[in-house]
Amino acid sequence: MAAHLERAFGWFVCDTLSPREGEITRMILQSHSSKAIANAFDNSPETIKVHCKRFYAKLGVASQGDLLSLFLSALRQMPATGQGDLLSYLRDTP
Repeated sequence: MAAHLERAFGWFVCDTLSPREGEITRMILQSHSSKAIANAFDNSPETIKVHCKRFYAKLGVASQGDLLSLFLSALRQMPATGQGDLLSYLRDTP
């Protein structure tokens, strides 16, 4: 299960967002604060919040809770041997 989850984190939004946005997204999903993310990337928390607003719009979510829900929905659809952006499994769902 842990390996499946780690692979899912790596694949989530990889085709939809820039590499930096993807890294920030993964850190948000792992419950890092804007301040902690800013420190990791040598940015200000305000810069991280601007990044979040941009990629939340790209993903059609409005909050961290919505982002988590999107991730979990995609994770549920991802087969054990799945590869590629997890969002593709949501798009392929009838």
